[in-house]
Amino acid sequence: MKERYPDTLNKTIVQIRLTAVDGLWNEIRKTHNEIALCADAERHEYITENKFDKIDQVYEETLDWLSIVMTKFPKDIESNSRRRERNEDSDDDLPAKLPRLDLPSFSGNNYEDWESFADIFRTLVYDAPRIKETTKLQYLKTCLKDTAADLNEDVTILGVNYAST
Repeated sequence: MKERYPDTLNKTIVQIRLTAVDGLWNEIRKTHNEIALCADAERHEYITENKFDKIDQVYEETLDWLSIVMTKFPKDIESNSRRRERNEDSDDDLPAKLPRLDLPSFSGNNYEDWESFADIFRTLVYDAPRIKETTKLQYLKTCLKDTAADLNEDVTILGVNYAST
């Protein structure tokens, strides 16, 4: 990532680039979900080499860099005071940026591990409102190993099948 920002950048350009990066990120996530839903996804180089994680890292680094650049510009005092008057969220109300969590795995070989696996999976995936059932099922199937994976091998990745697993 660039250590310094070019003198040609201004607040408007950085905001436009932030918007563009978010748009690209939405397209990348959509494409990722389409690849993950492919019948042979687990053998696809994109999945086996964790390309999504690498793209996610570049996205995060780009956002960080653009955010740092944005701090170089004077704050819009008028809009900040208007925001306070409307009682909108302040920066203190925003959630902390936490490290990325890996999904757990469950082999089915030790039933005592089920409760912990199910609780973590429920929190990270099942209860996530913006994740579609087909994607949730793909995540579940990638978390299952050994016996558990064998038992669910024939489950086709369809939204209706998620509720039955």
